[in-house]
Amino acid sequence: MRRPTGRTRPPAGPGGGPPPGAGCGSAHERLAMCAASVEHVLYTAADSGVDTGILAAHAALYRRGVEAGFGADSSSRLIGILGGKSAA
Repeated sequence: MRRPTGRTRPPAGPGGGPPPGAGCGSAHERLAMCAASVEHVLYTAADSGVDTGILAAHAALYRRGVEAGFGADSSSRLIGILGGKSAA
């Protein structure tokens, strides 16, 4: 019998992934929080010796969104940045 660890996990979504509405990409995300999460993953990967090329580009895009004043918006705001628009 497994002993409880004291931590609980939310129910998994389709395919065993995160449940709907969890994390970056959900309706309740904030670009600033996603940027912080991506930065954390970037530094953890770098410390582990993993190639960070893609992660660095991802982090840079999130930083651009936050610096453009979209930190309270969803990640969908990044589409305008990728397209070269400064949508308000």
